Amino acid sequence: MELSLNKGAVDSVLERTLHGGAAVAMALLPAVLLAGALDAQEVVDLPEEDQFPVLDLDEVYRVGGSDLLLSRVRKAEFGGDGTLYILDGNSASSARLLAIRDDGQTAVQLGEPGDGPGEFSGLPHFAPLGDRHVAAFDWGQNAYLVFSSDGALVRTVGAGGDGRVAGLGNLARVVRPDRARNGLLMVNPLNRTTVSRGSAGESGRAAILRYYHEVPVVEGVKAGWDRSVWVQRRNPAHLLSANIVDDYVPGPVDLLLATGDYVGTFDPSDLPMPMALGPDGLAAFLELDALEVPTVVVRRLPTELR
Repeated sequence: MELSLNKGAVDSVLERTLHGGAAVAMALLPAVLLAGALDAQEVVDLPEEDQFPVLDLDEVYRVGGSDLLLSRVRKAEFGGDGTLYILDGNSASSARLLAIRDDGQTAVQLGEPGDGPGEFSGLPHFAPLGDRHVAAFDWGQNAYLVFSSDGALVRTVGAGGDGRVAGLGNLARVVRPDRARNGLLMVNPLNRTTVSRGSAGESGRAAILRYYHEVPVVEGVKAGWDRSVWVQRRNPAHLLSANIVDDYVPGPVDLLLATGDYVGTFDPSDLPMPMALGPDGLAAFLELDALEVPTVVVRRLPTELR
């Protein structure tokens, strides 16, 4: 479904963004996600001014440093049992998939480079399945390799098509866990209109609400396990800038609940956008040292932030 935005409304959003305000990030988001279904959607009024709660998050564990040196953390996701899966590597061809269990006490590498069973020639993405399994895509085999969190290969599932060309085409897919059905959601950003769902007992494709091609106010959205909604706003200083690569500074992070209640806004230097949100309030954050060496820090969020 096409979304048309009134110029006056866009100007209003832009004006409020340049001057801050907690409601800015969400002002455009419902229109984008609902794409015309606003008449049936409950409207929740948010505060005009940002509110900055004081936080003191408990650190659970860290991944990185001399014990387990990371190169470039490309993605992180939690499984239902709290296992943290990390995709690390400078490219898909050199990437490795790690499972961090037992509150950081156990680190297991899933698979290894190669062309045989349980091996990867290219590892661009993955998604947790249920509590103790994860599916990782290998473009060489054009298949998903399903591992248990202890490193055992459970099965291999073909991704469709024939050979390496089809596998390279699958690089365009964005894969997310379907927690409700213990399966996968695969979105193809090339056409941005279809979702494929697969699990042990079913598979299928469904067309979705087309979204507007430019949403400069919102840079990222994440959903917590207890239905919290995290929204990364674009830094107002960069909103109208064409070249922000060298001196980009992330914008503020707004936190809302599924009820529409506004919890607060956080400066990214105090609480950045989480890389991953997990059960029991677990949240993974990426930190870089002076040499750009990454560390993944897992903290536990208080109940009101979950």
